[in-house]
Amino acid sequence: MDANDQMAIGRSPHDTKRLYVILSSAVFSVGFSMICSRWPGSDGRSAVALDLANFILLGGYAIRSADRPIRGLFLAAGVFGVVELLADFLCVHCTGTLDYSVARSLMVLESPWWMPFSWALVAVQVGVSGDAAIRRFGWVCGMLLTGLLGSLLIPVYEEMAWGANWWRYQHCLRVGHTPVYIVVAEAIIGIGLSVFGYFALRVCSLCATILLGAAAGAVTILAGVAGWGTIEFLWRGARPS
Repeated sequence: MDANDQMAIGRSPHDTKRLYVILSSAVFSVGFSMICSRWPGSDGRSAVALDLANFILLGGYAIRSADRPIRGLFLAAGVFGVVELLADFLCVHCTGTLDYSVARSLMVLESPWWMPFSWALVAVQVGVSGDAAIRRFGWVCGMLLTGLLGSLLIPVYEEMAWGANWWRYQHCLRVGHTPVYIVVAEAIIGIGLSVFGYFALRVCSLCATILLGAAAGAVTILAGVAGWGTIEFLWRGARPS
Protein backbone atom coordinates (compact mmCIF):
# COMPACT_ATOMS: atom_id res chain seq x y z
CA MET A 1 0.00 0.00 0.00
CA ASP A 2 1.56 3.33 -1.06
CA ALA A 3 1.23 6.75 0.57
CA ASN A 4 -1.62 7.80 -1.73
CA ASP A 5 -3.66 4.73 -0.79
CA GLN A 6 -3.08 5.38 2.90
CA MET A 7 -4.31 8.95 2.58
CA ALA A 8 -7.35 7.84 0.59
CA ILE A 9 -8.42 5.57 3.46
CA GLY A 10 -8.83 8.60 5.72
CA ARG A 11 -11.12 10.46 3.33
CA SER A 12 -14.30 11.93 4.76
CA PRO A 13 -17.65 11.79 2.92
CA HIS A 14 -17.59 15.60 3.13
CA ASP A 15 -14.34 15.99 1.19
CA THR A 16 -15.89 16.24 -2.28
CA LYS A 17 -18.71 18.59 -1.28
CA ARG A 18 -16.26 20.74 0.71
CA LEU A 19 -14.00 21.08 -2.33
CA TYR A 20 -16.92 22.02 -4.59
CA VAL A 21 -17.99 24.76 -2.17
CA ILE A 22 -14.44 26.09 -1.99
CA LEU A 23 -14.05 26.10 -5.79
CA SER A 24 -17.38 27.93 -6.09
CA SER A 25 -16.09 30.52 -3.63
CA ALA A 26 -12.85 30.95 -5.59
CA VAL A 27 -14.66 31.37 -8.93
CA PHE A 28 -17.03 33.90 -7.36
CA SER A 29 -14.09 35.81 -5.89
CA VAL A 30 -12.34 36.11 -9.25
CA GLY A 31 -15.55 37.19 -11.00
CA PHE A 32 -16.46 39.75 -8.35
CA SER A 33 -12.91 41.13 -8.37
CA MET A 34 -13.06 41.58 -12.14
CA ILE A 35 -16.29 43.56 -11.81
CA CYS A 36 -14.82 45.76 -9.06
CA SER A 37 -11.70 46.41 -11.12
CA ARG A 38 -13.90 48.13 -13.72
CA TRP A 39 -16.04 50.04 -11.22
CA PRO A 40 -14.71 53.62 -10.77
CA GLY A 41 -16.26 53.93 -7.30
CA SER A 42 -14.65 50.79 -5.90
CA ASP A 43 -12.53 50.98 -2.75
CA GLY A 44 -12.25 49.05 0.51
CA ARG A 45 -16.04 48.83 0.77
CA SER A 46 -16.22 46.49 -2.22
CA ALA A 47 -13.53 44.31 -0.62
CA VAL A 48 -15.71 44.10 2.50
CA ALA A 49 -18.69 43.10 0.33
CA LEU A 50 -16.62 40.31 -1.24
CA ASP A 51 -15.49 39.06 2.17
CA LEU A 52 -19.05 39.15 3.50
CA ALA A 53 -20.43 37.19 0.54
CA ASN A 54 -17.74 34.55 0.91
CA PHE A 55 -18.29 34.24 4.66
CA ILE A 56 -22.01 33.73 4.03
CA LEU A 57 -21.24 31.01 1.47
CA LEU A 58 -18.48 29.20 3.37
CA GLY A 59 -19.78 29.92 6.86
CA GLY A 60 -23.25 28.79 5.83
CA TYR A 61 -21.83 25.51 4.59
CA ALA A 62 -19.84 25.03 7.80
CA ILE A 63 -22.92 25.66 9.96
CA ARG A 64 -25.45 23.65 7.93
CA SER A 65 -23.27 20.63 7.23
CA ALA A 66 -21.90 18.05 9.63
CA ASP A 67 -18.43 18.86 8.31
CA ARG A 68 -16.73 19.48 11.66
CA PRO A 69 -13.15 19.68 10.30
CA ILE A 70 -13.85 22.82 8.28
CA ARG A 71 -14.96 24.59 11.45
CA GLY A 72 -11.52 23.99 12.93
CA LEU A 73 -10.00 25.20 9.67
CA PHE A 74 -11.96 28.45 10.00
CA LEU A 75 -10.56 29.02 13.48
CA ALA A 76 -6.99 28.33 12.36
CA ALA A 77 -7.52 30.60 9.35
CA GLY A 78 -8.68 33.40 11.63
CA VAL A 79 -5.45 33.17 13.62
CA PHE A 80 -3.55 33.10 10.33
CA GLY A 81 -5.26 36.32 9.21
CA VAL A 82 -4.28 38.17 12.38
CA VAL A 83 -0.63 37.07 12.22
CA GLU A 84 -0.50 38.06 8.55
CA LEU A 85 -0.86 41.71 9.63
CA LEU A 86 2.82 41.56 10.50
CA ALA A 87 3.67 40.58 6.92
CA ASP A 88 1.70 43.58 5.67
CA PHE A 89 3.53 45.78 8.17
CA LEU A 90 6.87 44.75 6.69
CA CYS A 91 5.68 45.40 3.13
CA VAL A 92 4.31 48.85 4.03
CA HIS A 93 6.66 50.12 6.69
CA CYS A 94 10.00 48.40 5.93
CA THR A 95 10.09 47.84 2.17
CA GLY A 96 7.84 50.76 1.21
CA THR A 97 6.32 48.72 -1.61
CA LEU A 98 2.71 48.26 -0.46
CA ASP A 99 0.19 51.13 -0.43
CA TYR A 100 -3.23 50.70 1.15
CA SER A 101 -4.24 54.38 1.09
CA VAL A 102 -6.37 53.85 -2.05
CA ALA A 103 -8.72 51.59 -0.03
CA ARG A 104 -9.81 54.54 2.17
CA SER A 105 -10.46 52.17 5.07
CA LEU A 106 -9.87 52.26 8.80
CA MET A 107 -6.37 50.92 9.43
CA VAL A 108 -5.09 48.33 11.91
CA LEU A 109 -1.31 48.60 12.15
CA GLU A 110 -0.53 49.23 8.46
CA SER A 111 -3.46 47.26 6.97
CA PRO A 112 -7.16 47.92 6.34
CA TRP A 113 -9.29 46.45 9.10
CA TRP A 114 -10.77 43.91 6.68
CA MET A 115 -7.45 42.35 5.60
CA PRO A 116 -7.36 39.65 8.34
CA PHE A 117 -10.76 38.45 7.13
CA SER A 118 -9.60 38.48 3.49
CA TRP A 119 -6.51 36.48 4.35
CA ALA A 120 -8.54 34.05 6.46
CA LEU A 121 -10.72 33.35 3.43
CA VAL A 122 -7.63 32.83 1.28
CA ALA A 123 -6.29 30.39 3.87
CA VAL A 124 -9.54 28.41 3.78
CA GLN A 125 -9.71 28.38 -0.03
CA VAL A 126 -6.07 27.45 -0.60
CA GLY A 127 -5.96 25.16 2.44
CA VAL A 128 -8.84 22.99 1.24
CA SER A 129 -7.48 22.96 -2.32
CA GLY A 130 -4.04 22.01 -1.02
CA ASP A 131 -5.45 19.23 1.14
CA ALA A 132 -7.22 17.80 -1.90
CA ALA A 133 -4.03 18.04 -3.99
CA ILE A 134 -1.96 16.29 -1.33
CA ARG A 135 -4.49 13.47 -0.97
CA ARG A 136 -4.75 13.06 -4.72
CA PHE A 137 -1.12 13.41 -5.81
CA GLY A 138 0.92 12.82 -2.63
CA TRP A 139 2.88 15.24 -0.48
CA VAL A 140 5.55 16.51 -2.86
CA CYS A 141 3.42 16.90 -5.98
CA GLY A 142 0.45 18.21 -4.00
CA MET A 143 2.50 20.90 -2.29
CA LEU A 144 4.23 21.95 -5.51
CA LEU A 145 0.93 22.11 -7.41
CA THR A 146 -0.59 24.30 -4.72
CA GLY A 147 2.46 26.58 -4.79
CA LEU A 148 2.18 26.82 -8.57
CA LEU A 149 -1.51 27.62 -8.25
CA GLY A 150 -0.71 30.47 -5.86
CA SER A 151 1.97 31.94 -8.11
CA LEU A 152 -0.35 31.81 -11.15
CA LEU A 153 -3.47 33.21 -9.48
CA ILE A 154 -1.78 36.06 -7.63
CA PRO A 155 -1.05 38.15 -10.76
CA VAL A 156 -4.78 37.98 -11.54
CA TYR A 157 -5.74 39.23 -8.07
CA GLU A 158 -3.04 41.92 -8.10
CA GLU A 159 -4.31 43.31 -11.38
CA MET A 160 -7.87 43.28 -10.08
CA ALA A 161 -6.87 44.86 -6.75
CA TRP A 162 -5.13 47.73 -8.58
CA GLY A 163 -8.24 48.57 -10.58
CA ALA A 164 -10.57 48.01 -7.62
CA ASN A 165 -8.57 50.39 -5.40
CA TRP A 166 -7.93 47.81 -2.70
CA TRP A 167 -4.13 48.14 -2.63
CA ARG A 168 -1.21 48.96 -4.89
CA TYR A 169 2.47 48.11 -5.09
CA GLN A 170 5.19 50.61 -5.91
CA HIS A 171 8.99 51.01 -5.96
CA CYS A 172 9.61 47.39 -6.97
CA LEU A 173 10.05 45.23 -10.05
CA ARG A 174 6.62 44.48 -11.50
CA VAL A 175 5.01 42.63 -14.38
CA GLY A 176 1.95 44.73 -15.07
CA HIS A 177 0.84 45.71 -11.59
CA THR A 178 2.16 42.54 -9.94
CA PRO A 179 5.48 42.64 -8.04
CA VAL A 180 7.79 39.80 -9.01
CA TYR A 181 8.79 39.33 -5.37
CA ILE A 182 5.14 38.81 -4.44
CA VAL A 183 4.82 36.03 -7.04
CA VAL A 184 7.81 34.31 -5.41
CA ALA A 185 6.36 34.86 -1.94
CA GLU A 186 2.93 33.55 -2.92
CA ALA A 187 4.42 30.35 -4.35
CA ILE A 188 5.99 29.72 -0.93
CA ILE A 189 2.76 30.69 0.85
CA GLY A 190 0.79 28.30 -1.38
CA ILE A 191 3.08 25.44 -0.39
CA GLY A 192 2.74 26.38 3.27
CA LEU A 193 -1.05 26.64 3.07
CA SER A 194 -1.34 23.19 1.49
CA VAL A 195 0.34 21.72 4.57
CA PHE A 196 -1.72 24.02 6.80
CA GLY A 197 -4.97 22.85 5.20
CA TYR A 198 -4.07 19.17 5.45
CA PHE A 199 -3.36 19.31 9.17
CA ALA A 200 -5.98 21.93 10.10
CA LEU A 201 -8.67 19.59 8.78
CA ARG A 202 -7.37 16.81 11.03
CA VAL A 203 -6.25 18.28 14.36
CA CYS A 204 -8.70 18.01 17.23
CA SER A 205 -7.34 20.19 20.04
CA LEU A 206 -7.98 23.93 20.31
CA CYS A 207 -4.37 24.63 21.21
CA ALA A 208 -3.04 22.74 18.18
CA THR A 209 -5.48 24.58 15.91
CA ILE A 210 -4.36 27.99 17.16
CA LEU A 211 -0.67 27.08 16.94
CA LEU A 212 -1.16 25.79 13.41
CA GLY A 213 -2.77 29.06 12.33
CA ALA A 214 0.03 31.07 13.93
CA ALA A 215 2.68 28.91 12.24
CA ALA A 216 1.02 29.35 8.84
CA GLY A 217 0.96 33.10 9.43
CA ALA A 218 4.66 33.04 10.24
CA VAL A 219 5.26 31.34 6.89
CA THR A 220 3.74 34.37 5.12
CA ILE A 221 6.25 36.62 6.88
CA LEU A 222 9.18 34.38 5.94
CA ALA A 223 7.87 34.08 2.38
CA GLY A 224 7.68 37.85 2.02
CA VAL A 225 11.21 38.23 3.36
CA ALA A 226 12.47 35.51 1.00
CA GLY A 227 10.70 37.00 -2.02
CA TRP A 228 11.77 40.59 -1.37
CA GLY A 229 15.24 39.54 -0.28
CA THR A 230 15.80 37.52 -3.45
CA ILE A 231 14.29 39.85 -6.06
CA GLU A 232 14.64 43.32 -4.57
CA PHE A 233 17.59 43.10 -2.15
CA LEU A 234 19.95 40.72 -3.92
CA TRP A 235 18.99 41.25 -7.56
CA ARG A 236 18.00 44.92 -7.70
CA GLY A 237 20.04 46.19 -4.77
CA ALA A 238 17.08 47.71 -2.90
CA ARG A 239 17.38 48.36 0.83
CA PRO A 240 14.74 48.53 3.60
CA SER A 241 13.33 52.02 4.05
